[in-house]
Parts: sequence; structure tokens; C-alpha cells
Amino acid sequence: MRLNRTVAEGPYDVVLVDEAGAALLPELIVAVAKAKETVVLFGDFCQLGPVMPKRVPKQPELERWIRMDCFELVGIRTPAEALSHPGCAALLTTHRFGPDTTDLVNRIAYGGTLRSARPVRDRALDPEIILVTTDGLGEGDDGIAAARRVPGGTGRWWVAGSLLATALAERHHDEGESVGIVTPYKVQAQVTHDWLQDQGRLFRTPVVEVGTAHRFQGREFDVVILDLVEDGVLPGWAAAGDFKDARPFPKDGARLFNVGATRARQRVYVLAAWDALARAASGTVLAQLRDMARTEPEALVRGVRSDQLLGLPADESQGLNPLQQDMWQAFEGHVRYTAIHDEDTYFPDALDAIDQARHSIWLWSPWYTKRMWEVLPRLHDARRRGVRIHLFVTDESDSLLQGQLAKPATAADAARRLPELKAVADTVVEIKDMHQKILVIDEQLCFLGSLNTLSHAPGGQGRREIMVPFRGRRFARHILDHENADLLLDPPVCPDHGAQAELRKYTIPSKQRPARSRQTTSHPAQRYFVWACPARTTVVGSDGTTSTVGCNRRKALRPDEAGYLGKLPPL
Repeated sequence: MRLNRTVAEGPYDVVLVDEAGAALLPELIVAVAKAKETVVLFGDFCQLGPVMPKRVPKQPELERWIRMDCFELVGIRTPAEALSHPGCAALLTTHRFGPDTTDLVNRIAYGGTLRSARPVRDRALDPEIILVTTDGLGEGDDGIAAARRVPGGTGRWWVAGSLLATALAERHHDEGESVGIVTPYKVQAQVTHDWLQDQGRLFRTPVVEVGTAHRFQGREFDVVILDLVEDGVLPGWAAAGDFKDARPFPKDGARLFNVGATRARQRVYVLAAWDALARAASGTVLAQLRDMARTEPEALVRGVRSDQLLGLPADESQGLNPLQQDMWQAFEGHVRYTAIHDEDTYFPDALDAIDQARHSIWLWSPWYTKRMWEVLPRLHDARRRGVRIHLFVTDESDSLLQGQLAKPATAADAARRLPELKAVADTVVEIKDMHQKILVIDEQLCFLGSLNTLSHAPGGQGRREIMVPFRGRRFARHILDHENADLLLDPPVCPDHGAQAELRKYTIPSKQRPARSRQTTSHPAQRYFVWACPARTTVVGSDGTTSTVGCNRRKALRPDEAGYLGKLPPL
């Protein structure tokens, strides 16, 4: 009613209020006051209540009208009280989700009163609830399965949830199913949202959405991925969840789990460490989940260990059971980060990766100085093994390179570096004003960060750097596509000067930029890449002075961007 003045005017014979349990009482009273005859409130007190305003009156007679929901106001706090209340009609049959999810939420919140109208599925081949455990994905406080606190805040996040949720969401989206990724924490929702957006996996049909339980209350999806951010070390909201506990924090922990689980029509994935379930106190949300995973003779919650499936080679996946095989296919090719390197620990790992390369090496290193002489023998060995090598470096007009060429002490060494690189590589592309630092091995292992592989000073002389290895074929492909790698493999040669073209970046005139799509939050491209002849010719002016003029032959890297070049002669 705050959003629509026409609706707020009233009055009405009958007022129907959906999700009444999630509304603040003062707002609800305004809606109720618009009814002349009848008001019907629809809601579920076992799910999340109103979001509290930042400032709540401290006077008890006012505070109760803010903190209390409409059910509690009339004495309904439990399913039993709802059944016995003369003014409450309890709807006890659900058609959205199946009997196993019904069993789980009955244990957590509804006390056995809820029934499902849907049949039991084959739990071995098509389970309704799957627990994906994160134990073993990373050791120590900096592992990807460690829950991390937000400095100065109350939220928490972890890498493991974003990684697994993204893989599962992609799998089900490809099968034509809508996916909701639900988490208790706003910061975790933001991390996963950014991850999905960076990889272009949002704003598609069927939908893939990520948010907190509060955001998704009242929604439904084919598949729900419930990311609890519970690592078994730092207990969180779900670990404390207990609907029978009168305190707000445990009660809301149970409610938010209930909201997340009941959004799913077909399947619920729960992401958590088994250690968190093993340590859960009796009666809590995680204890109920644990007990259903241990049910004999057939577990009602099926468990999958992600650490045994992430990164598992295809030739080792043959012995998996049908559920494990399905999960392995969902995880196969997705990224897994394995360490965080500084300037000292990076080179042993990177050189070892180059030594083990079997198919391809892609290296972006803007500058190439002393360190390249350490890397070069490893590249020669890789070339002899038949590995394809593609190098991307800054152009020869770079000020650092020109400065070294101008100094007698460094000129000879600087002059022979680029020819040495061209001798070992299948492709060497010079890129003007480049700054990327990337190493991709066999289109599966990526190193990303701030360190120049071919130039960082050895012996502790360089600056503090970071490089992070990520393992995963799809992620590697995304990186290569982002860098236009395949389009860079055949630089054109200028017909006038015989020089190999270098890559340059130009700004698209604002009036020519593509329109922003309504289907995405991404901004349209603002720059385009062009092959340009680097040759310069000396010309003599009418007054006898000399200057150099660059060749104006150009070729757009992407054919659809050729129009930006106007009438420049082509390469």
C-alpha cells in the first residue's frame, strides 16, 4: 500500500493480505482498516517474520507492536496452537514439494502436521534432498571451505558455497530448470551473485537467482541450493536453528532454513560441512538433517562429498554410483582454487606447472626482463614435448623497454629478449598498454594475479605480489575467451612494411556504443581492439626538419567492430 496510492485509498468490502506473517503490525493494521466487512490474513508463522526497522521504540508498549507478528498477537506460536485456534484455518497439504522435504520441515518446524500430496521418488536415482559436504576442500583458516567473518560486521561467507552453487545452478539451468540459490547471509549472496554475473550466468531463462531467505519468501523454483555457510568450526545461524527455542536468533535460524527448503518444487541441495552436522546439538536444524541422512535402511537425505568429486579426472569417474556420476558431471570443469601465492612461492608452482604441461601454455606477461632467462629453458623443454606456446607481451614502444635499450649496460640484453621469445613460442603477440598477468596451462590450470612471470626480480628484490591458481576447464575457457585468446593467434602482417601487427585498444565513440540490454546489468562495451602496423617512417618537412609518421593500416580484432575504423586502409 506504500507503493500504490490508488490501492491505499480504499475502502474495500474484503481485504486479503498474503504473507501476513512477514508484515509489521502497524502496516498490517493500515491494510485491515480499509476493510468494511471481512479481512483474511494468509501467512506462515513457521517462516520468517517481519524485517525489523533500524530503529525500534524502546518503550515496551510500543516495542511489542513492532517485534510481534499478527499470529503471535492472537496467541498462535506453534502448529498445535494454530490447529486449536477458532479463528485460524490451517492448510495442511502441500502440493509444491515432496514427502522427504515435508518430513524434514515437519521435524524442524511443523511438528508432523504437514502432508505432501506428491508421491515418493526413487531416492537412489532421483533424490529429493541432497547434502553436499565441503569437508576436505581446503585445509586451515584460508581454505575455500572455511567460513569467514565480515570485518566489523555480523555476516559470514565462504568460497566453497559460491563454487558449488555455481556448478549446480549451471547444471540444472542447462536441463531447463529454474534455480534459486538461498543463503542466510547477505554477504554470501553478494559474493555468489558477483561470481554468477562475472561468468554471464544471470538474467537468463529459465532463471538462476541468488539471495537471502528473506528475499525469496513467497517464491518457488524447480531447484533450490541452500548454502548454509556452516564449516563445522565457526557455528552460524543455521547451526543455532531451533524452532522450539524461544530466543529470536535460534528460532529465526530454523525459520530461514524452512523458507529455503520449501522454495523447491523438485530438489533441495544443502551445502554444509559434515563436521557441522556431526557437532549439532539435539533438536537443531542440522541435527534433524543429520538424522535423516543416517536413516536406515534408506537415507531420506542423500549425501555427496564434494572433495571426492571436484577435479576428479574423467578416467577415474567410472566407478561412481549414479548419483555421484550426476554430481561429478555438474562439477566437472568448474573452477577450484588451490592456494594463494606470493612472489616467493609462485615461481616453484608455476615452473612445475610449465614442466607438466602437455598441450598448451598461454602466458600474459607485459614485461620481459631478467626473470625470463629462468623461465625460457622450461618453455624450450615444453616446446620439445610438442606443447603449443602463446606469449603476450607489451609492445616495443614501451617506456621501460626503450629505457633499457638506451642504456649501454642493458642494451644488448634488452635487444635479444624478444627474438629469444619468438624462437621458443608458436605465437608472440605485442599488445600496447597491456597489464594482464595470466598463466594458463592446458586450458585447465590458471594463475591470476599481479606478478609478471617473465620480469619479476628474483632474489627478493621485487615488490609484494599475489598469484592465485584456479583449476577448472570451464573457468580457463572463460579466461581465454575474455582475453580474446583464439582471435590473437594469427596477427596480420602489414603489406607495406612487412611488420607483424600489434594489438591496440581504442575507445568507442559514445554515440556508437551498443545499447544496454534490458536483460542484463552489464554495461555495454566501451572499447574495441584493433590490429595496427607498428612501423614508423621518417619524413622530412619543407623546413628540413625530420619527424616520424606511423602507418595507418588497421584491422578490427572482431569483424563486427570493423565499422569503428571508418575509412582507414585495411591490414
